Amino acid sequence: MTLRALSRFGVAPFLVAAISIAGCGGDRTSPTSPTGVPAGLLGANPDGSTLKVTQPVPQAPTNSVRLENATPTLRFSNAQGLYVNVDLEYQVQILTESGQQVYLQQVPRGSGQTIHTYPGQLDLDTTYLWRARATYQGQVGPWSDTAAFLTLARPFVPDDQLLAYLLQFSQGNAEWNACSAGSGRSCFRFVYDAVQSMNPTCDPNSWGLLSKNPGEQQCTRNGCGSLGGEGFGEDVITHGGWSPIRLWDVIVGAGAPGASLGASEIPRDTRRPGNNWACPWR
Repeated sequence: MTLRALSRFGVAPFLVAAISIAGCGGDRTSPTSPTGVPAGLLGANPDGSTLKVTQPVPQAPTNSVRLENATPTLRFSNAQGLYVNVDLEYQVQILTESGQQVYLQQVPRGSGQTIHTYPGQLDLDTTYLWRARATYQGQVGPWSDTAAFLTLARPFVPDDQLLAYLLQFSQGNAEWNACSAGSGRSCFRFVYDAVQSMNPTCDPNSWGLLSKNPGEQQCTRNGCGSLGGEGFGEDVITHGGWSPIRLWDVIVGAGAPGASLGASEIPRDTRRPGNNWACPWR
């Protein structure tokens, strides 16, 4: 039967409409999510992120707290999926106060909260910002609020205040008490600890110990003697901020009862080749 004949019975309009609907339906495709990503996890957020998850919440350090070091341990509560839950990972970012990125790292999720320690040393006495966001198979969630912290203050001791600093450091110090009683090893341990407190990050332009050559009298924290070059001057402090380096003898009578503190600069031309500024705690 022809279409004209069908039209006599009022069938043609319905057939044409059905064909039209079928044709339109054939061009439609259902939106799909990236392979392995649940559809309920994806969606465009106002900030440009693509995961439907909550923001992580910084726990510490926050509120511009000053750290006791320059190696921050960052702790934040985990993000949660708004509609589905999956095993999220995180990006942790550290920025300067002006917003310049200094560190970006992908880290695995912890249980309830995630903890990540920066693997290096940041600049001393400096404010940094940090934040975190969830990630899943290349998709990212919204950044957390930004938190701030301040790194360890730079302990600067001018050479004309060296003796005053050592006297203050010796107060109640067990190593100094043993040194003044005649222990050479404790004298070195006191010097070691004092210099480390003045230059904890081994700034080459600051205070240090004096390295020794094999066979010279030298000390480690385990003892003193004619060692193989792994030791340092028993009672000598160096400063690497000058060329050549400067040296101070800081204990009078080290290794004998009644030792006392001093700060006598040693002539530079008496330093032997191989005796250099050293920082063994880096």
